[in-house]
Amino acid sequence: MIGSASEKRYVIKIPSSFWTAFFQAVFVDILPNLQHRRSAVVYLTLYDRAWHLPEGEVHACLADLAKWTGLDERTVRECLVELVANGHVIRRERGQLRSRSRKPVWRVPLAEHDLNSGGPWTPVPRFLVQSYLPRYTKAVLLLILLRLQHIHGRNECYPGAKYLTEQSGWSKRSVYEALETMNDETDWQSVGSGLPRPLKIYWKKNRQGRLKRYLSVRAVLYNSKLRGRPEMSIDPEFKEFLGTLRPESQR
Repeated sequence: MIGSASEKRYVIKIPSSFWTAFFQAVFVDILPNLQHRRSAVVYLTLYDRAWHLPEGEVHACLADLAKWTGLDERTVRECLVELVANGHVIRRERGQLRSRSRKPVWRVPLAEHDLNSGGPWTPVPRFLVQSYLPRYTKAVLLLILLRLQHIHGRNECYPGAKYLTEQSGWSKRSVYEALETMNDETDWQSVGSGLPRPLKIYWKKNRQGRLKRYLSVRAVLYNSKLRGRPEMSIDPEFKEFLGTLRPESQR
C-alpha cells in the first residue's frame, strides 16, 4: 500500500485492516475547532470505524460509543450533539430504544472520501485510536504528532506548544500535562493500563547548534534511507497490539 501526506509517498508495511487514513481536513478543519473537550475522541473513534466498513455506516448506540471511547454516555451524547450540529457526523437513522438490532446509524463524511480524491492523508495505526484513546483521552495528541512525522517521513517532529494548543483546542497547561504523562514511564503506567509508553521527548542540537526539543510517537517507524520509496512500519514493541483490534469488514 502506498501512502501520501504531502508529495512524499511511502510503502506502508502494515496490513491495511490495521491502519486508517485520516485526511488532512481532520487535523486542519475539525479538531482545532471542536468546543467540547472530548468531541475529538468520539469523532476519531467513529471515523476509524466508518473507514473500514463497506457502506461507511456505523451502527452504534450510546452504550456502544461509551464502551469504545471510555467516556460516559452523557459525555458521548454531548459530543454527538456538537459533531452532528457541525455536520462532522451524520445520524442517518435514529434507531430504536433498547433494541440490539435497530441501533442508530452514523456516517462520517470525511471518512467516505477515496484515497486519491480526498486530499493529503496520514495512515494511523488503529490501536492508537482503539486502545490508547479510551485509556487516555489526551492521546489525541499522538495523531497530531504522527501527521507531522508522516509529512516529513521522520521519526521525530518539533512543534511548539502554541502549535499543539491551536491544533488540539486545549490550553497550554493541558498540552504540557499530556506530553509529560505520555513521555514519563511512571506517569504513563498510572493511566496506560499496561500499554507501552507512546511518546518519547528528547533534546538535541539543530543545524544551528541550538538545543531543540523533539517529540517522537514511538509506535511508528519511518525508514527513509532505503532505496526507492521510504517505508512506514510498526515498532516491534507495539506489534502485539495489532491483534487486539475489534474485527470489521475491510473497506
